[in-house]
Amino acid sequence: IPGDLESAVSKMIDKQSRTLRRLAVLRAAAASGVAVFLVFVAVVNLSPAAASAMGQIPMVRSLVRLVTFTEISYQDGNRSANIKVPQVEGLDDSDLGELLNQKYLQEGSDLFKKFVEGYGEGQWSPQVLEANFKVKASTENIFAVETIVTEIAGSAKESVHYDNIDLENQIIITLPSLFTDDRYIDVISDNIKAQM
Repeated sequence: IPGDLESAVSKMIDKQSRTLRRLAVLRAAAASGVAVFLVFVAVVNLSPAAASAMGQIPMVRSLVRLVTFTEISYQDGNRSANIKVPQVEGLDDSDLGELLNQKYLQEGSDLFKKFVEGYGEGQWSPQVLEANFKVKASTENIFAVETIVTEIAGSAKESVHYDNIDLENQIIITLPSLFTDDRYIDVISDNIKAQM
């Protein structure tokens, strides 16, 4: 057996054991990060006071907006509904935040009521209703919330709605608010017709 073979094997074993130790440290760090995030989400959703306090921290503010919600669930035989209602916090104008929260709660309640009571004789009635939301943008100037409603019966129907909030002026941005008059309707309609 060559004399340098033993030292080469020892070096390879040492290198492999260092690699395994690094992987173990990375796994532990990742698991710790996930645990901290889960605790953060639980604290924000279970304690309004904690959510309000964390909403004052600039780097955490958008994350608090993302994870705070109310959930409405329903299960009856083969029919089920799961409606997540977003709750906006941390806006400088608390009246605007309250208006948005009331809007989201009313929309969620209306969806739930319509689902439970049924859609009426001869109308399409879903067996599964899912409503969820995502924060699509959270910058210094714009905060955008996407609401997605999925209704499933024999086939599926999905609708998507966006709320765009101008954080600088503390207003909800709508299409008419971007123009000085209603001439934009014809311009946009002509463009859509041309694309079709």
